[in-house]
This record gives sequence, structure tokens and C-alpha cells, in this order.
Amino acid sequence: MKSKYPTAICPDGKGGDDGIDCFTGNLKRGALHVFQHKFLPDTLKPAGKGQIIRSLKMLLQKHSN
Repeated sequence: MKSKYPTAICPDGKGGDDGIDCFTGNLKRGALHVFQHKFLPDTLKPAGKGQIIRSLKMLLQKHSN
């Protein structure tokens, strides 16, 4: 992540990360690119898709802009 986006911030997820694993830009102004990291060897199966959808929904609830 840091090699491609050197200014990326990857908050410590202890206590919850509100769906953000790493981001570039500014959280308050909305000029933001958010990255959610998952390791899902069976991503295309329903359980993997469900994890991705839940993470996206959480992100949109916490950071609707």
C-alpha cells in the first residue's frame, strides 16, 4: 500500500476502524480514497461477498460523504 500511495494512512484497527483499513486524502473534506483490505481465498463465494458488502455498508454509514 505504502509503496503505491506513500501518503496513505493506515489507522490501527484496535477498537474498530469504521470500515477504513487505509486511506489517502482528507477524512473531513471528503477528498478521500478508502481502501478495505481482505484476505479471502474464496472471495467469489457467498461468505466472502457478504464480508465485503458488510464492510462497505459500515463505511458508508460512518462516512457518508
